[in-house]
Amino acid sequence: MGVVSQKWVDLLTVEYHDAHEGYHAAVFMLPTKEAAEIQQKILAETTPLPTVQPAACRDAGGTPNSVLRAPVDVNGMVLPAEYRALFYEQLMADLQRTRPSDTWFRAGDTSAGPGCTALTLRLTLVGFKKGNRALRASTGPLGMFLGTTKISSAAELDDRNGKVIWAANLKQSKRGDSDSMNVTQSIADAISKRIGKVMD
Repeated sequence: MGVVSQKWVDLLTVEYHDAHEGYHAAVFMLPTKEAAEIQQKILAETTPLPTVQPAACRDAGGTPNSVLRAPVDVNGMVLPAEYRALFYEQLMADLQRTRPSDTWFRAGDTSAGPGCTALTLRLTLVGFKKGNRALRASTGPLGMFLGTTKISSAAELDDRNGKVIWAANLKQSKRGDSDSMNVTQSIADAISKRIGKVMD
């Protein structure tokens, strides 16, 4: 759980696991100076869920048309919690919406059993630079290129044996202050479209 103070709002990032140990995350925009208080209340009233033992595979072939969405991997850099949470949830929502006939499992989900999904989708963030409003405002026309929020990522789809069947590098940037966190949605959309073509 993380708190970030902005000029106009606070961001409260909540990461948790469901009854099957599946990873979930949410980012809340709150009035300034309220997020820390709410964070403490949540922590004080939260009780750990009981540990769920992984189920055995139902058959040797595993679950057909199923994909495990692995955790977001951060490669040697500091990434704000809200970006990591949005990356995961926005991509999961896109995949479930565009391919409803497939079964999507969250990171840590024990309901399918270890190694039972047909595919695993991995996303590694290899570059991150948060936008700088003051820099954009002070550099005139160059502000369209300087001080933007930039994210670089590497996506990979592996089969049950660990063989890579699709991989791609993606870069996105956003200039607007209110749009800087929407860069995660841009990458999620791009990955979702490419995954759809691979799995068809």
